[in-house]
Amino acid sequence: TIVFENVDTATLSAQTVLLVDTLDTETLDLSTLEFTSVSFGDKVYNISDRKSSFFAEIDLPDNPAYMLRVNGYLEEDSGILKCLFLTIDKSTGDLSEDFQVGFLPPNIVSPEGQGWLSFTVKQKADLALGTVIENQASIYFDNNEPVITEPHTNKLDLNPPVSFVDTVEQTGSNSIQVSLSAVDNE
Repeated sequence: TIVFENVDTATLSAQTVLLVDTLDTETLDLSTLEFTSVSFGDKVYNISDRKSSFFAEIDLPDNPAYMLRVNGYLEEDSGILKCLFLTIDKSTGDLSEDFQVGFLPPNIVSPEGQGWLSFTVKQKADLALGTVIENQASIYFDNNEPVITEPHTNKLDLNPPVSFVDTVEQTGSNSIQVSLSAVDNE
């Protein structure tokens, strides 16, 4: 999931948001990527087709003259995932020319200025124990420099932990004391 926010100190609503995420082609099986949902404000839209690309046009309930156009896709050869959110004027079918109209207001009362894109992707089958998968995205609001997300890291632990019940002792008429231990080699 890539989470983005039009900060509460922003002076205008965001008209366009571009998400760019370069996925690791060495560790991820990009043929398994599926977009699952998008959100802005308190609205969540599930992507029913769940493929590696999608297109949606969503009415903006607070401004019926405009809609949100969302286009997400994966460039499988390079591993670059992109998702573009555009505020569209319904009368022209083009990006709004009114700079004061946007789909994502400043986040003064959360979650009104927040959004996200969710997707799933599986790891490659032949990865070794301890392999690290790292991901980081760039978020472009309108014509501004990108906001770079914090890196997200997963380390493969292919061996499940093992737990044991060491002792069970009755400590009263309605209670017992259980002692547990666990081992996780990774």
